Amino acid sequence: MLFRSNGSIDRAFGHEGVVYIPAAVPYQSERGVSLAREPDGTIVLAATKPSGPEEWHAAVWGFAADGQPDQSFGNDGVAALEPSEPGTQTEQVAIASDSSGNVYLLGKQSADRYSRGSFVAALSPSGKLDSGFGENGIVSFSTATLGALGVDPAGRVVLAGVRGERGEE
Repeated sequence: MLFRSNGSIDRAFGHEGVVYIPAAVPYQSERGVSLAREPDGTIVLAATKPSGPEEWHAAVWGFAADGQPDQSFGNDGVAALEPSEPGTQTEQVAIASDSSGNVYLLGKQSADRYSRGSFVAALSPSGKLDSGFGENGIVSFSTATLGALGVDPAGRVVLAGVRGERGEE
């Protein structure tokens, strides 16, 4: 939903002020939704979307400033972050963007209900993984549980979280 500064719904945005993302699997909804506004007014929304009865993957949707899907972002408006290891799932934690329109997604990985750590993915303004960031656009942290993401004015990615499985340190 988009609200004006006076608290009223901006009905010119999306469909009567609301934008819905279609469910990837019937009767299963996306979870862990967060969003960022790009310098040009476009919106990126991150969520964990179901890809099967027991499978989840982090994804980022791109929207124009008026709430219409941006079909040029990712693949038909969606950039899915599917893990490279079979049986591993990814979940969205946070999203941020920099002044150039690059998008950073903080997520966590798990397999068999056990944590496999956190990751940061860098996407270009077109929703493609940035091969100049980390390893093919992703930096993984196997011993850290990260929960916050930001980008400072110099374009540096800032992360916060805990190290160790029980939150030590």
